[in-house]
Order: sequence, then structure tokens, then C-alpha cells
Amino acid sequence: MNQCPACNSTSFPLEQYPDLGIQICKACQYPLLATQNNSMFTVFGIKRNFLINESDLQDRYYFLSRRLHPDRYVSLSSEHKASSQKLSALLNQSYLKLLDKESRLETLLTESGMEIKNSNSEIPTELAERFFDIQEELIENRNDLSESKVKKFSSELHTKEKEMREEIFELANMNWEKPEPSVVEKIIKLRRGR
Repeated sequence: MNQCPACNSTSFPLEQYPDLGIQICKACQYPLLATQNNSMFTVFGIKRNFLINESDLQDRYYFLSRRLHPDRYVSLSSEHKASSQKLSALLNQSYLKLLDKESRLETLLTESGMEIKNSNSEIPTELAERFFDIQEELIENRNDLSESKVKKFSSELHTKEKEMREEIFELANMNWEKPEPSVVEKIIKLRRGR
């Protein structure tokens, strides 16, 4: 249990979701982070997994949003209001990141100690070769290159990206409390190749 910084009383878990990372002091209604870990998973009291129950996440989000709403703190101290605003921002940011699979995966990788490099993406060799072939045809035969070849290449590119994303998400469905290094490395390699 935590001690409330505003009134020094003991803060108790919220009845409906006792595992939430954000708690409200029952004595003075001061909102506080229940742990030093402000991971988006901890905020919502859910396990660090790639696959999450989005309906449960939404329920927890709405529950906390109502508890942290500024209207609840109008008559309370400026410390109460500031804490509410700070935690509301953390709540909203965490919710949006958890809803987005790419952001969720990036967070899992980062929290597992992996360095994420968004630049220097590696283009798969076969796609690079196809691109250069089309580019060369464009230069040599400006009028003869059909629009269908460009559309076909674009379609191939989108299909390849979709396949890679699906493979990444399938690999990401593992135990993130003890992530397997070889799987994490494969995920990172695939992400760079998109």
C-alpha cells in the first residue's frame, strides 16, 4: 500500500480494478501513481504481452478517465489538480500506445532493453532489384513502360510489407517477462527490413 503525499493516509486499491497502476486516496481523493514503474502496461494493471484484451483495456481506460476527470478536482487543491492532469496525460498516452500494435511492440522491445533504430531500414534485396529494374526501364523507355508494371510493383511491395508485419506480430506473441533473445533479434531484423 502507498502513503498519500497529500494527506499521509494509506491509499487503498480501487475496488473494481485493484491492480491498476494509478490509485486514488480514499481519504482525500488525491490521484497517485501506485508504483515507480510508469510502464503503459503497469498503468492499466495488465501483463506485458503483445496480445492484449482490447475490450478490458478500454474498460480500464474509461474507468480511470472518469476517476481522473478534471471536474472531479475543481474544489480540491492545486496539487490534486496537477496530479490529476499529469496522470491523465500518462493515461491517454499509454492507452493510445497500447491500442497501436506497432507502438505496443516497440514498447515491449524497449522495455526489454533492446535499442530500437527507426532509421537505416534495410530494403529486401528482391524488392530493391525490382525497383531498380523498373527505374531503368523508365529511363530507357519513357513511353513504353506501362502503368500496370508500376502498379504491379506497388502491389507486390504492399503485399510483402503486410506479410512481414504479420510475421512480426506472430513472433511477438511470446512471454515478454522472459523474452527469447533469438526471437527478439528476428523481430528487430524483420522490422528493419520493412
